[in-house]
Amino acid sequence: MRIEDITKRTIACEKQVLGEITETALEVYQFIQDEFKNTDVSKNLLFQFVYCNFYTLDSQKVDALFLKGYFELMESLKGTKNLDIESLLFQVYAIETKRELKFHYSFTSKLAHTLDNNIPIWDTRIAYVFELKLTTVKDNGVNGDNFRDIIETIQEDYKKIIDENLLYSTLNKFNDKFGDYKISDTKKLDFIFWAAGRVRIHELSKGADKFLEADMD
Repeated sequence: MRIEDITKRTIACEKQVLGEITETALEVYQFIQDEFKNTDVSKNLLFQFVYCNFYTLDSQKVDALFLKGYFELMESLKGTKNLDIESLLFQVYAIETKRELKFHYSFTSKLAHTLDNNIPIWDTRIAYVFELKLTTVKDNGVNGDNFRDIIETIQEDYKKIIDENLLYSTLNKFNDKFGDYKISDTKKLDFIFWAAGRVRIHELSKGADKFLEADMD
């Protein structure tokens, strides 16, 4: 789907989209970013608890040993310039765990975004909106370049949205509602498209998709 179509349909559903974004979410996100900058996150248990709840790193997906390595890696990469997203994917893949090793695309993108707020987050809701697919594979190395390409594609789309003011209405309403929070344009779009994906998934569960059916005229 072309980015112009995605933004037009998001604007058409913006009341629903913005209704999915809460001030609590902005407050928690700001807390995560502030604590990351000002503390040793490998030892900050409150930060880890809030981060895991906000970004859904729960016991069904990862174990305590993995989390220990995840936050140690995060702290060790603090201040990294020109982050290599493909390399980071394999670093997260190699974190010690008592479970089977696997690629963690979403958790890698969330770590990358914490390190550099201009890197977009990848998750299933944003995937629905952009119609981009990744397949988890066991064979080390197969999908690293695919993951990097998708993150770069979203970055390019976000840049186009900002440069060409394609989401002017929704972003203006977002800024009016959450103007007290100083967050990157990338994160604003991340919140908006995550919410758009949530709206779309909800509509699909009811046998409709108002996001895709929105008036394009």
